Amino acid sequence: MSQGSRPPFGGFIGLPVPTREDHELHADGLFLASGRSCLRYILDEVRPARVHVPFYSCDSLAAPIWEAGIPVSWYGTNEQLIPQAPKVHMDELIILVDHFGVRTRIVEEAALHFGSSAVIDDTHAFYSGRHTGVTWSFNSARKFLGVPDGGFLFGPDKVHLPIEINENVSFDHLILKSCGEHEAAYEAYKRNEARIPSRILRGNPVSEAILSHVDHGAVRKRRRDNFLAAHEMLGDLNSLTFELDSIEAPLCYPVLMAMSIDHRELHRAGMYIPRYWPEVNGRAEASGYHQEALFSECVLAFPIDQRYESGTIKERAWDLKQML
Repeated sequence: MSQGSRPPFGGFIGLPVPTREDHELHADGLFLASGRSCLRYILDEVRPARVHVPFYSCDSLAAPIWEAGIPVSWYGTNEQLIPQAPKVHMDELIILVDHFGVRTRIVEEAALHFGSSAVIDDTHAFYSGRHTGVTWSFNSARKFLGVPDGGFLFGPDKVHLPIEINENVSFDHLILKSCGEHEAAYEAYKRNEARIPSRILRGNPVSEAILSHVDHGAVRKRRRDNFLAAHEMLGDLNSLTFELDSIEAPLCYPVLMAMSIDHRELHRAGMYIPRYWPEVNGRAEASGYHQEALFSECVLAFPIDQRYESGTIKERAWDLKQML
């Protein structure tokens, strides 16, 4: 009997293959390799004359724009992480970042103001999905879930998936962390981060399979509950204010402290809290962005992710307060 085009039969069992029925999350988005891949897709589709980018952002946001040979203009953010957006011409784009996933409503309102020139960066707000009335937005899966790559692009109906798949990924950091090898896992994590592409590639199918089997409703609820628990414990230290009713599933609980924070001291105490973003102070234009320098030095991004219950969040927040 001829095998024809039939797939192989038998052998060992691999990862579950996602189906459209399984993959309910962001079913109207395109699964690309990274947030950077998503942004590069937008740039190639729109071909803007210039892109306006918040100064308080990581270099990897501007990198695809520079790589495309498009000028970048920085703009500022006020003391409450609200964009102080400039005038944007019709042939330009402006990227509006939902910093830490806590300014969703404000960013959506700004995007509606800028119309087709607006792009929402939801890399800190993975569960926001498509925004009503907004042409372009994108997110990043690996900041929220245990996958080595992946991000969803939301755009007009005409957008299509690229053919080439991102195969340059490693799961070493995820496996090592599951085995309790935290230091080795972090080194492997940094190596995988260096692989994250700006090219337009489809997300790795293994990442997609993992995402399709996550209980996303539980993740959302845990992140929101943990945000509220952190706010209960740390709100008295925080210069940032929040519309708690509009908080859905943020990246972290950002605390704007009255003083700079020594992250090395936190790490020595076993609290691995990232800094966002030290590179802003090294840019040539840094002298004109004092608020952004303050954020870089004084914002503490307290973890609230789904690994922890609210009781643990309160305990670690109490530990943190004893150190400050």
